[in-house]
Amino acid sequence: MIMNKMLRNEDGFTLVELVSVILLSTILIAVSAVGVIAFFKAHDRINKYVSVQQGVMETFNLIRHGMRMPATQQNLLGLADYSSQFKQFIGATSAKEITVPDYSTFLGYGSRLRLTPSNITEATQFNDYLEYYLDDGVIRATYIYRGSRISPPLYVFPKQSDRDIVEVTRFRISNENSGIYYRPIENDALTLIGVEIEAKLLIKDDPVPYKREYKTVKLKSIISKKHGSE
Repeated sequence: MIMNKMLRNEDGFTLVELVSVILLSTILIAVSAVGVIAFFKAHDRINKYVSVQQGVMETFNLIRHGMRMPATQQNLLGLADYSSQFKQFIGATSAKEITVPDYSTFLGYGSRLRLTPSNITEATQFNDYLEYYLDDGVIRATYIYRGSRISPPLYVFPKQSDRDIVEVTRFRISNENSGIYYRPIENDALTLIGVEIEAKLLIKDDPVPYKREYKTVKLKSIISKKHGSE
């Protein structure tokens, strides 16, 4: 008798309660999904931003320490991948001469950096050089090695595949010798230079240009030519 009374008093779940629970669960799942999507978008943006910073630093290192000649698009930065036929390095630290062909004394900087190899015999015989410059949002490099000119110029930064999302807006070569008595300028050859790179990363695309969102990376490095590399 008592058991039957207890069973009769159990109300169970009504249809309204079931619908409320389902609706609440759906809202919680939707909120969680939005949070997960936002997390992955933020993670992707951070990874791309870090990648741009690394690209700028790799460009500094390439200018400072040099690339092996003859350089190709495929092995521009991967020095370990060069075969024995790639012998000569051309870098700012070991260059015979560092010049900025378009240097403006009024502005205090230029946008082209030319390095002459330290091997006087080859430089005299073949007029070899390596030159970095900014072209349509990309830092590119062209060179003459043993009398032969590269064609077309190399993509240094960003890579050709990243041009849609990364654009270099500033590539400046400045004279850092001013006031430093032990780094004189002789025959217009710079022995201490500042390399400044500014690049913007597209983090939100939109058909309307003014609605697009960018994040900017701006870094500068001071590079000196070693003594005794004339």
